[in-house]
Amino acid sequence: MSEQIEEQIESSETIVRFVYSPFHVKKDKLKREAFQPAKMRKDVSVQRLRYCDESTCRRIGMTQQRHSEPIKIWMGMAGFKASLIITKTQNSEPIQLIASPMDDAGNYHPKGTIVFADDSGLPAHADIFYNYVPTEGEPLPIEIKQYAQYLAEQAHFFRDPNPLAGKWEGKPIELDK
Repeated sequence: MSEQIEEQIESSETIVRFVYSPFHVKKDKLKREAFQPAKMRKDVSVQRLRYCDESTCRRIGMTQQRHSEPIKIWMGMAGFKASLIITKTQNSEPIQLIASPMDDAGNYHPKGTIVFADDSGLPAHADIFYNYVPTEGEPLPIEIKQYAQYLAEQAHFFRDPNPLAGKWEGKPIELDK
């Protein structure tokens, strides 16, 4: 049996965000858009590297290019320590990191469901959750853009050196802080 997914995300965990061009990166520098929620959303999907390896994350990220001519092109992954967000949550700031495993149909498992790392779906899925109310026609609040910029500046970009390969061939996603 594989490892059970903990609902509580530890500060020391490495979190991975999939990175696509032209939206998330320019000249190997992460843009704040990599960490901003999509229109009318409050969340940004990430993966917990504790429960999946780089090749699994890469496979999941590559599947997000759903079109025969993708509008977004897989570039690699951004890695950061969960503590970047958990510290802000502890300071009562409106940003959280929430474990949110998903099943095969893309539905969130109900809280309290026992999920294992080798379950089907996205067991290592988590969300960066911004506590604000999206309003149609209104721009993203400055505060949310500032948090996204902070994460873009603190995260490390790991470019996929061989997007045509069947597995991750880049540097291991290892972070000191």
